[in-house]
Amino acid sequence: MTLDRVKDLQTVKIRSIDGGTDLRRRLNQLGIFEGGKVRVKRPSRFGGPLIIEFDQCEVAIGRGMAAQITIEPA
Repeated sequence: MTLDRVKDLQTVKIRSIDGGTDLRRRLNQLGIFEGGKVRVKRPSRFGGPLIIEFDQCEVAIGRGMAAQITIEPA
């Protein structure tokens, strides 16, 4: 399952980031790593971004990025 498919207020663990080097670098700069836990505060609706929370920080990421992040239950 990928991050773009998660429902409201669900906490998940990032299993892998399937994008290229640039995507991994960008997510790492935001503090999103493989093995980390994130909580989806507001899922994407109508193609909009996901608002995710981790380490008391909120970040918006696009659907394209979220679709390349494989997750598992936390």
